[in-house]
Amino acid sequence: MFENVSKLQQYYYKLDLDGLLAPIIHLIIEIAGIKHQDDSDLTFSELVPNVFKVDVIYEENYPADLDEDELCSDIISYIEKDFISGLTPSKESDIKLLYKDHNLVIQNVIGGKNNKTLMGMLKSYAPVSKLFSLIDERVRHYESRLCTFVLDQNYSMSLRIVDSSPSDSLILPISWVDLSSLTKAPIDPESLYLSDDWKSACQYQDVLTTYAYYENDKLVALAHGEKLITIDDISPYVNKKENALFMWETISLQYSETKPCISVNSPLLANFREATKKVDFSRLLSHLKCNLFISSDGPSIKRQYSKFFENVYEIRQIKELERFHFYVSPNKECEHTLLGVYSLDKIGNDYNLLHWVNELPDGKHYTKNGNKDAFVNNKGKSVLALHPDCSYYFISKYFEDRFEDVVKSLGCRSLHNFSLRKKGQSESFIEIDSMVLSSSNEICFFEEKTRLTKFNIEETIQKIVKFHTYFQTNNPNIVFRYTLVAPYCDGSVESTYKFFIDKKKGSTSARDGLAHKVYDFLIPIAQFDKLFLRCIVEPEYGKLKRKVKSIVK
Repeated sequence: MFENVSKLQQYYYKLDLDGLLAPIIHLIIEIAGIKHQDDSDLTFSELVPNVFKVDVIYEENYPADLDEDELCSDIISYIEKDFISGLTPSKESDIKLLYKDHNLVIQNVIGGKNNKTLMGMLKSYAPVSKLFSLIDERVRHYESRLCTFVLDQNYSMSLRIVDSSPSDSLILPISWVDLSSLTKAPIDPESLYLSDDWKSACQYQDVLTTYAYYENDKLVALAHGEKLITIDDISPYVNKKENALFMWETISLQYSETKPCISVNSPLLANFREATKKVDFSRLLSHLKCNLFISSDGPSIKRQYSKFFENVYEIRQIKELERFHFYVSPNKECEHTLLGVYSLDKIGNDYNLLHWVNELPDGKHYTKNGNKDAFVNNKGKSVLALHPDCSYYFISKYFEDRFEDVVKSLGCRSLHNFSLRKKGQSESFIEIDSMVLSSSNEICFFEEKTRLTKFNIEETIQKIVKFHTYFQTNNPNIVFRYTLVAPYCDGSVESTYKFFIDKKKGSTSARDGLAHKVYDFLIPIAQFDKLFLRCIVEPEYGKLKRKVKSIVK
């Protein structure tokens, strides 16, 4: 459905020490003089105990008719089993699960170099030294000279990674699934390693048996007590009533890809964030024009909030730049230049130097065009603009942070600022501001805007149609609720959506000091039956929290 972008990597390893150890074993047999028995009445099997510790390799089952190739194979098999049985990853390895009977590893991997951990363990185990520990003292002195020929390349050929992919593994309550159609078998606890955090998540107890579940020969999951560790796609076995919870876990841990964002931190910005929680300041910000400044005929700014603003001139209507507004700092002490405009590409017959905007001691502004001698009066408008740190934050992250803070204060499970990709695609399918799991196991989809307009309402509806159409095709039983929320709005909201605002479930009201009304209304999504977009305009922190709580609780 969606691309798995989990940081967990699942892979199977193949251990084959034959290329590393077989040449050494054959050489030892040659050196020890047991390869040929022409001058001896003893057989190869009878000579081997003079060189190799057969009681360790075979215990009580030493064969009477052993040949050289069989001995070599048995020694390598013994060492491989000894290495596997003793595998105990360190905490630094980031291995979450190691199932030795299946040569299976689930690991938190960076950069796809998932075999380095096992390779390090193999080198630390030192299979060549292990081989010489199985050899009589009379021959063991060759170890130091033979080990010099063992290179990293020999190890890389001895341990290979196969079938590596992002892991589908989740730790779930076993009650969410019906595994009755699968084959169940207990596993040897010595065969299973779990990291400390996975043991905690599984509520692991030594007295409980861990079971493996198979579909034919394919390992699907491991069960321990009341918990299930999924190995393969478990979705076909999830109970319908748990579909939403299962999908939430899957989106959270496998599908969601957090978008990178630039964080700006300063003492001023920290104070600005706190101030926005106050009712009077949140209402003051509703008077911002272009989400940037308050005009001279706007409301007065209290002294405690003046540090968030700067007095600047707004200069407009400059030839060739009519679609740009310029904001420059005033300085009435002397005649000086406020703004110069130079075009790298010549425009028409004009000079590249298009404009000089000057301020004279009388407070007037004059714009001189490059092709004219006369100055043109172009008086800038004095406005109070948000400080640069605050202005960028206000238009980019202010309400996202506000909304995330509200959701977390409610103790909800939530995801923020993430994207999803369709399976097999590298490009993002959809970017989502917030997703919250409600107490009734519905998934609440939120879009956040600084200022609600008819245009971003239309864009959000298109986004919902795109997402809902794709998602519901495979998950018709999961309930989604869609909400578009903003602290502020413009006049296009009421003029365009007045019919829905005035309907029974819609609401609107005015507040003192607020530049616009607040709204809460539903817009039906025409392509789907009984699916709505709820639009909320609410600038005040406490009231916003109550609104969000009514949706998710």
